[in-house]
Amino acid sequence: ADSTIGEAETTQVITVSISHASETETTVEYTQVGGNAEPGDYDLAADPGTITFAAASTSSQTFVVTIHDDTVYEGSEYILLDLQNASGLTISGVTQHSMTITDDEGVPDVQFVLASDTVGEAETTEVIFINISHASEVATTVQYTLGAADAEDPADYQLVADPDTITFPAGTTANQSFIVSIHDDNVYEGTEYLRLDLQAASGLNITGNTQHSVDITD
Repeated sequence: ADSTIGEAETTQVITVSISHASETETTVEYTQVGGNAEPGDYDLAADPGTITFAAASTSSQTFVVTIHDDTVYEGSEYILLDLQNASGLTISGVTQHSMTITDDEGVPDVQFVLASDTVGEAETTEVIFINISHASEVATTVQYTLGAADAEDPADYQLVADPDTITFPAGTTANQSFIVSIHDDNVYEGTEYLRLDLQAASGLNITGNTQHSVDITD
């Protein structure tokens, strides 16, 4: 049998049934046997836990899985629960339960912190920041690349690489950054610019400030 619960919900009740009454009390254990959900995503009251059917009872019994919400994008995860170690009972039929926990965070958004900035030609570097909206369970990446410019490379500026990859480690919400080197010269050129674009995101959604323009004042 399968069930699905949203991450924002607090509990999932799992039901175990008995086919007919027994003259004496009977028991069966449940235990987790698989899945990809992390221990911090849910809790079992016990593992293994024991389900008890009172003598002469035909009522189904239940146990609770507690669900923990977080702010990390994980996608849907699941756990597998098996029945085992029956006393006075025969385990048959639906002997395994798969419970899926659906994430309530979407794929994180990524964008430049600022859409534009200005740097003097006499300065040596310009630091550009890229923001992630919320953490992901796995490392995510995005590339930046030169989209347009009337400034000249390498006479006026230089990128470490083009394109270059920015990595957000798993679990982080910290901005990441890269450096544009600024080259001073003794030629009057007026204000020049370069425009950087975000592209080729992996595990991220490019939105918002997808371009960053740097004006270099002479």
